[in-house]
Amino acid sequence: MLLSKSPGDLLVDHPTHADITAILELFPFAVRAMLLSGLAQTHPVIYHEANRAAQRLNDQENASFRWASVTKVASAFAIHIARQHYMLSLDEPAGPEGSTLRHLLSHASGIDFNSNRVLTQPGLKRIYSNRGIEIAAHVCEEATGESFDSWLENQVIYPLGMTQTFLWASPAWGMKGPIGDLGRFALELMMPTLLDADSDEAMTMPCFPGLSGVVPGYGYQRNNVWAMGPELRGTKDPHWTSPEAPADTFGHFGQSGSFLWVDRRHLLAGVFVSEKPFGRIHKELWLPLNYALFRLGLIAHGRQPGPRPSALAALSHGLQ
Repeated sequence: MLLSKSPGDLLVDHPTHADITAILELFPFAVRAMLLSGLAQTHPVIYHEANRAAQRLNDQENASFRWASVTKVASAFAIHIARQHYMLSLDEPAGPEGSTLRHLLSHASGIDFNSNRVLTQPGLKRIYSNRGIEIAAHVCEEATGESFDSWLENQVIYPLGMTQTFLWASPAWGMKGPIGDLGRFALELMMPTLLDADSDEAMTMPCFPGLSGVVPGYGYQRNNVWAMGPELRGTKDPHWTSPEAPADTFGHFGQSGSFLWVDRRHLLAGVFVSEKPFGRIHKELWLPLNYALFRLGLIAHGRQPGPRPSALAALSHGLQ
C-alpha cells in the first residue's frame, strides 16, 4: 500500500471540485485531470500539479504528456475514417492467417503483444496486442497511399484543433500532447462530427463479444469486451473506470499513466495524464478519482447520485 488511506476511505459520494483536487494531490508527481460535459457545451476543468517536478512543466494547459495506449483509440479513429471513405474494408485479410482488420482492431487476431508470433487462431481469445494495431495502421497506409502519421494528422488531429499533439512513435502507443488536446478528442468521441453513424457504431460497439482475456494491469476477465479500438467497460471487475460507469462506457488507459473514458448515456467524459508511468498508485487512486469524476458530472447536470454501490460499501482495505 502506497497511501496512508485505503482507496475505500477516499470515496466521496457527493464530490466537489475540492474533493477531486484532494485526490489528485495524493499523487507525488505531476498529474492533470479533466472532466468534460456535452450536455450544455460546458467543460468543467480540473487541473493539478504536484511537487517541484511539476514546476518544470510551466504552462498547465500546454504541457505535453505521453498518451501511451490511449493512442490506440486515436489511431483506430483514423482507420475508421479511411473505411468511411471506402479506402479499406474491416473484413479484408490482415495480420495472421484467417485474421481481418476487424480482428486486429479488437485484439482478437491471436497475434502476440509485441511480435509477429501467433498465439492462437483469430476470434478465440482477446490477446491485447501493440503489434496488431501497428499492422492495422500499415494496412491504412497502403490503402490511403499516405504515411500513417500524416493521415492521422490530416484526418483527426488538425480537424479537431489538437494543434500541439503529434504521433512520434508507434501508432499503438506513440502519441504525445497536452491534456487540453486529449479533452478535445474526448469531446469528439462523445459527440462525433468526423465519423458517420455507421462508422461510429463500428468503432464503439462490442466486437467478437464473449472473448476472455487479460486487461493489462487489471488481470483476467471472463468477458473481456472490446470494440474496434476502444475498450468497453462491460461488467469487468476490477476495472479502471468508475464502478458506476455504464457498461457501454468506452475508452482506454495507457502505461504512461493516462486515461480517457466516454459515457454517452450521461454525456460525460474524463481524461487524465501523468508525469510518471502507470503503477500501483494509479491503480489505487483511479478508483476514487473516477468514482468522484462520474458523480461530479451527474451533479453538474442537475442529477443527484444514488446511494453508494454495495460492492463499494464494504471496501476498506485497498485493491486486491
